[in-house]
Amino acid sequence: MKDPKEPPPPPPPETPWQEEDTNVIFLSDQTFNSTLKRKKHALVMFYAPWCGHCKNTRPEFNAAANVMREESRIVFAAVDCTRDTNVCSSQGVRGYPTLKYFSYLKVKVDYHGGRKREDFIAFLKNASESSKLNQKQIHEEL
Repeated sequence: MKDPKEPPPPPPPETPWQEEDTNVIFLSDQTFNSTLKRKKHALVMFYAPWCGHCKNTRPEFNAAANVMREESRIVFAAVDCTRDTNVCSSQGVRGYPTLKYFSYLKVKVDYHGGRKREDFIAFLKNASESSKLNQKQIHEEL
């Protein structure tokens, strides 16, 4: 005779990332260019909600965004590539998660660093410091 117990209920559905309390801004096909061309330093995570690596990276990305929330020139952003396919395609996203650094949309660099909060923060602080040095050097040359 089989066990008469009922199987456990399925887990509750995951809360979409956009509905979480986070300092990450969410970009779409419509807002990507207009938002990033005003941002000095932006680290963008292109993701798919079903992706396991994205789910593992998400809390670290959120934590980094929360730590850096007071830095007005630095932003952490995300694009759901299952929804906003045009921007993901135009940015050459072929796997998830893909992380890219942007500066006013004029500079674009693929991010290949670690996937921990401190890695994201160190990368953006380094980009910010490099930018300050470049600005100082340009000013001194003039």
